[in-house]
Amino acid sequence: MSIPMNKLEIRPASAEEAETFLGEFLCHWEEVEAAIVGSEIVVMGGFARLHDRHDRLWAFLNVVPGARMNGFQIVRRLMRRLHDRNETVFIQCDGDYATRLLRLLGFEPTDEVIADMRDEANFLRVWKWQSWQL
Repeated sequence: MSIPMNKLEIRPASAEEAETFLGEFLCHWEEVEAAIVGSEIVVMGGFARLHDRHDRLWAFLNVVPGARMNGFQIVRRLMRRLHDRNETVFIQCDGDYATRLLRLLGFEPTDEVIADMRDEANFLRVWKWQSWQL
């Protein structure tokens, strides 16, 4: 599915939308936004502080399977949100597309591999973004 960017609305996600789209694994989210086409959420992302993950600030971005982003509106918004934070931000990642996006945003891979927050049977590499203000 290709998403025309001119039909994309980005707004804060409600608690119900976040739980439905992301599941219970991100119950400590601090800021979540949804990208919507028509009435369907196609992307949701934001930040969560998970106390069982060393009290680090985690970023997340989940895209509906099959949705292909045609543009940089969401990437620019993510970059702005990252630069508003004056702390180190971590993210879990797999896949080539996600890796390219993380590098574009300024994340760097670490040597750390931990259980996927959505599926503890799967393990993912941890990436780190460091604020230039620190």
